Formats: sequence, structure tokens, C-alpha cells
Amino acid sequence: MTMQTTAAKDVLTQSEAEGRAARVSNCHYTLALDIRAGAAAYAGDITMRFDYVGRDDSFLDHRGKTIQSLEINGQTVVPAWNGYRLTLPGSALGTTNVVRIRYENEYDHQGDGFHQFIDPADGQEYLYSNFEPYEAHRLFPCFDQPDVKATYALTVTAPSEWEVIANYGIERTEAADTGRTTRVFKETALISSYLFALVAGPYQAFREEHKGIPIGLFCRKSLAEKLDIDEVFTVTRQGLDFFAEFFDCAYPFDKYDQVFVPEFNSGAMENAGCVTHNEYMVFREPPTDNQRRNRADTILHEMAHMWFGDLVTMRWWNDLWLNESFATYMSFLAMEKATRFTWAWQNFNASIKNWAYRQDQLVTTHPIAGEVGDTDQTFLNFDGITYGKGASVIKQLVAAIGLDSFRHGMRHYFRTHAFGNTTLAQFLASLEAGSGKELQEWSRLWLETSSVNTIAAEWEQDGERLTSLSLTQTAPAEYPISLALLEQPVFQQLANDTELINLVKNQGNLAEFIKHPKVQAVITNATHLKQLEQIDLKDLSNYVATGRSLKFDGEKILGRWQLHASATSNELKKKNPSLTVPQLKFIRQMLKEKMSDVILLALADHQVLLKGSAGSLEVVAQIMAGGRGGTPPAAPSRERREIVSGISLLFYLHGPPSGLFWNGAGYQRS
Repeated sequence: MTMQTTAAKDVLTQSEAEGRAARVSNCHYTLALDIRAGAAAYAGDITMRFDYVGRDDSFLDHRGKTIQSLEINGQTVVPAWNGYRLTLPGSALGTTNVVRIRYENEYDHQGDGFHQFIDPADGQEYLYSNFEPYEAHRLFPCFDQPDVKATYALTVTAPSEWEVIANYGIERTEAADTGRTTRVFKETALISSYLFALVAGPYQAFREEHKGIPIGLFCRKSLAEKLDIDEVFTVTRQGLDFFAEFFDCAYPFDKYDQVFVPEFNSGAMENAGCVTHNEYMVFREPPTDNQRRNRADTILHEMAHMWFGDLVTMRWWNDLWLNESFATYMSFLAMEKATRFTWAWQNFNASIKNWAYRQDQLVTTHPIAGEVGDTDQTFLNFDGITYGKGASVIKQLVAAIGLDSFRHGMRHYFRTHAFGNTTLAQFLASLEAGSGKELQEWSRLWLETSSVNTIAAEWEQDGERLTSLSLTQTAPAEYPISLALLEQPVFQQLANDTELINLVKNQGNLAEFIKHPKVQAVITNATHLKQLEQIDLKDLSNYVATGRSLKFDGEKILGRWQLHASATSNELKKKNPSLTVPQLKFIRQMLKEKMSDVILLALADHQVLLKGSAGSLEVVAQIMAGGRGGTPPAAPSRERREIVSGISLLFYLHGPPSGLFWNGAGYQRS
């Protein structure tokens, strides 16, 4: 048995992925999982077959508890494993290879990997996977990158009364030990590792069939009566018909299941044939029509990915923006053309496009298309530019080339690249084939530059009559516009500081801004989150202690870091053993009640506590050094302060919420 040898950073760079994709091909996984109810861990046995070019070492991605055995081409090999990378010695590899690994792993409890949840309503256990962008190797060893597509033959032994759902349907079942059944699933077509899915537990199932496609809905039993199965099935049928006709391409997988899961880190995930939805779409109260439209938007967005994203997948994460922008555009088009939500574009203009306009005029703007150097950077730029502006420019492109040309281009795209990987250039090439128009300049102007243009009106008049009127459109030679920052009131005092102006123009590192004595506030977006880790804690403490602030702009910046009530309190207890039971109970209570008036605050005398989601801003922790001796923490000023120390966040309220009192150890309900 081998355990990890060193603590290591679990990240894959683009250059590493490109090198591995050039050597690995024809990949197939045979995976057997052994799952027992109520256990903290599960066992896996995987056999992978692949072709390999060269004699250099390669590696598998694997983040687990133990490796029990490793065989390469029939030979037992002592694993060289640092906790996330398992070396495949070049001397042991041939042109065609068979690698078998038996391992054990623990469940995840932070919404990514293979997540385990215990329903507080009835004590039932629910499992689900969530792998984008780089988490499949938490469930099984693999080449965890989008352009090493593989087929998967899955077998799961689990409690007999559970539903077990994966990308493809069950081929057969076999009796296992007492109370358990082995399900053997149909082998999948070629899919990327992040699109593999496994869901298991006593989910309530609702099944139908639509034009030969089995479709299913699943949610935990305690919420089943709240699931609007009629409307969800209706929108699902409408979407399947619309996309198959529009793309002239049949639905590419053998079934279409949608599972509403608890403690989910995002809105939904487009796993091939097994979409997972955040169960906030299971409405506890009668929904408004706009809530129902939002649900239809999400359903159709994920369904569009079955073609654009799953059937044809981006080669690397720098084109994930295109994946999401395209699905956003197509979901609104489908709502208009195929559902009762014919007014959807009004909502698009009022919310999504307006969101993009606001974001694009800030100093934190960035091009839609950008570089993603490693898997940690995948979601850093996911904001109003990526989703809102990305979808808006695709809508603009369709208006420019015509809907029919766009349709012809997409049909060419799927015919040419089915079950493969592509880049933005190949997407544009198909649209050029469909429209007969050159699109490289359009890409340069709209995808690779930042900000919006400025329209100025000039006129002359004779009395009350206009004699001439002209509109002038201008754009900055370089962006961001440094003067836009300096024109804001909080920065006006800096106008004569040449050093700082140059720092702004050059988009200096945040650590440099933090140390500059005249900087009173910095507005940033997710583009700079990596820089936050470089800020010295002493500099950060001095910055905060003098009342200065660092504001995050963008709702989705921290969305991938959400921790939920039980996981958060457990993590807090590990990092800070002095926390009392009342304090932990308060945290869990606030988490569950989704308090919204939350700010991020780092204090000079208080370091890391927890990670969280700025998308939901659910975490509220009234914990700080000054609050443990019986005196409640002083409320921060009304100015919103948002500071990060590394990637660990302390979430703090604008004073205690109404109805709470301080008992000397924590806030309680009055």
C-alpha cells in the first residue's frame, strides 16, 4: 500500500497538458467502484488502455487516500506518487499500454470531486460528482484534461435500494453481497474526463421517454414533492427538439438525466447525459414567472452543452469562455423559439447585457478571450465580461452574418468535429464556411480588446433649429484607461503622483498597490486573484488597519470556493480549535439562513478562517480575536471593505443581524 509522499500543489499547466496530449491517444477506462452506505471512503479498481509515443516518463493525475497496487503492462511497479501525480516510467511504457490501479479514497465535502451529503431532514446519504475543470482525478486516476478524450466502461456496486446514475444507461445488474447490487453501465462514447458523472443515493426518480430518448429527473426524497416535474419535462422535450433540428444533429448520447443535488458549488454542470442542477431550482415556495424562466434558461443552457462542449469540446480551458457564452446565447434563442418564454431576450438585454456593459466600463475590464496558463486560472476571468459580453457579441455576430448562416456554420462545425476537440479558430472557420464571410478581424476587435467605445455628439444650431449633427465614436489606444481610475473621487488626490499613475497604467501587481501609502481603495476582479497570494500579510494588515479597502467586482469571482454549513464549521474547528460550540452553531445557523448583508474583512490581528462564495455570500462568521473574551466584535464602518489574505476569507456582517444578541461566546437568537 502506498500513501502520498509529499504535500504538493494539485494543478496542471497548459504546456504540460499539450505535451501529454501529443503522446497519449486511444484512451479507454474500465472502472469498478465499491460503495457502501454510511462509509467515509470507497474502493476503486481501474484499468486503462492507451497508446503512447516516446520513451519519456509521463504521469497520471490522481488525488486519493491510498494506492494499493500499480501494474504497468503486467509488471508490478512501486508507485511514485506525490499525492496528486502518479509517475508512469517511460522505461515501463510501450506503444500500446495497459495500466491497472487498485486504490481507496475518501469522499469530498466541499462540492467538488465525489461529494457526500447527509440529508438533515431524514438522515439519508446522497453522492454526486462535480469535476470541472480539474477534479475527475479525485474519483479515479486518469489523464485529467479535456483533449485526452476516452471511453468509459463503469461498474458500480452500491446499496440495492439506491439510484445509481452515470453518463450512459445501465446495461445489466448482478446480485452482490447482502443488500447491494452491481450495476454494469453501457460503455460511453468519447468524452472528456471532466464530463464523466456518477450520482448515487436514494434519489426520487421520475422517468419518461421522448422520441426514443430516455429522460429522467431526480432529487432527494425530502424535496420530491416540491419538484415541478411537468414544467421541467416540458422544457426538456422542447429543448431536445429545438437543438436537434437547429444543429441538424441528433442528441449524441443514449439518455438525458437531470439531477437536482444539494450543496452544489454552481448553478449546474453539463455532464454528458447526466446534468447536475443546484437544487435551489426546486422551489420551496410558489415561484414567480421570472424564476421559472430562469430555471428554463439553466435547463436549456446545460442542454446546449450536450452538443457544444460535450460532443465537441474545447482543447484547453482558454476557450471555456466560448463554451459558456455560446450556451448562454443558445439558451435564450431556444426559449424564444421553442418555449412559452418568448420574452426571454428582454430579460437578456435588461440583465445579462446590462451586466456586461457595467463590467466593461470598469478599470477591471479584460478581453473576452484570454490566456489560461493552468487549471487554477480556469475560472479567474468568469464574470460579466465572460458570460455577459461573450454572449452579447455572439448575438451580435449572428445578427451580422444572419441566423441561417449561423445555423449552417454550426452544422458544419458538428459534422466536422464530432467527439473531438477544437479551438476558437476552428469555431470561426466553420462560421466562415457557413456565412462566406471573413471573421478574423471581427474576432480581433470584439474578442481580443477591452472596454466599450464612447459616442460623442457634436452639433450646430441656428436658433431652435439644428443645422448639423455628427456622432463621433472613439476608443482608447490602450486599455484599461488609467485616467478613468484617477477621475473617481477616491483617487483624485493621486492625480499628481507620477509614480502611482505609472503603476496604474502598467496594471501593476496588487502587492505594489497595497504598499503605496496614497492608495485608499483598489477595485479588482478575478483576473488578479493569483496576485492576492503574493501580498505580504504584514502589508495587508497595515493596509486594512488604516481603513483602506480592496473591493471585488463581479458576482462569480469566488463561486468555485463555496463551502457549506457542515464542511465550513468542520474546517473552522480544525484551523481554530479555540472556537466554542456556540460560535460554530452560530456559523452553521447563518450559513443555512443565507444571510446576504455580508462583506469580506481581513483584520490586522486575525488570519485565515474560511473559504466561501461571493456568488451567494452565505458565510457569516462573527469571529475575531476581540470577540472571544466576552465582548462582541466591533462592527466595521459602513464603508464596504473587501480584503483577502491569500485565498482564505473571513466573512463578516455589517454589525449583528436583527434578532441576535451576544452571549459572551457567540451571537444567539433573542
